[in-house]
Amino acid sequence: MNHHTKHKYIEQECFSLLAQSGVRVNHQLRSLIEYFFSTDKHISRQDLRYFIQEHNLEIDESVIQEALDLLVEYGFALKKSFDNEVTLYEHLHLDEHHDHFYCTKCGSIKEFLSPALEQLQIEESKKQGFHAFTHKLLIYGLCQNCFEKSSRSQISLANVHSGGKFRVLSIKKSPDNNNLRNKIHSLGIIPGYTGEIITNHSGRLVVASAGGRIALNRDLSSQIMVKLEN
Repeated sequence: MNHHTKHKYIEQECFSLLAQSGVRVNHQLRSLIEYFFSTDKHISRQDLRYFIQEHNLEIDESVIQEALDLLVEYGFALKKSFDNEVTLYEHLHLDEHHDHFYCTKCGSIKEFLSPALEQLQIEESKKQGFHAFTHKLLIYGLCQNCFEKSSRSQISLANVHSGGKFRVLSIKKSPDNNNLRNKIHSLGIIPGYTGEIITNHSGRLVVASAGGRIALNRDLSSQIMVKLEN
């Protein structure tokens, strides 16, 4: 059964289950639910807004949330939140499981299933005396395209995401930043220095290197030019 046929079958199941539960599905609600089942991608509230605009529909914001809430409540969608904190919704297929790769640069999401990883998790659960019901594995990083682009050119340390490994290429030179350069050098950050970003948020970076942590504000980190490392 191809995805389109499968989604149409599940769509019918959804409307049937809602009717059995006494949920009144008007034309507006039906349009949004049908749109959800017409696509394979993870969708957001904004995607539904674009759909409404594109088709010149008159649908209230409250109906958008109602549609998404019903899909989650009745087991037809999963609610996900990735690095950009945008809530996304994806199809929940019975007896099917997958995990996710999430690119922190372009926001692309790739689904994958690794039987070897699944088996390891089952074995580890048993070893730990834990009865696992479900799990979520989300791996953050860069897709191949974004990594290749970033690794071919130097970027500011301020633009390296949490978890990213880097090698320092240079410290920016200008008459206005001599004090900043001296401070950076005093921290031991010189060309050739390698490290990993522990956190990058709220204007501050924390770098791990040689077993310790170094905190850098945005002014300092923006002066450091690096290359991403594997």
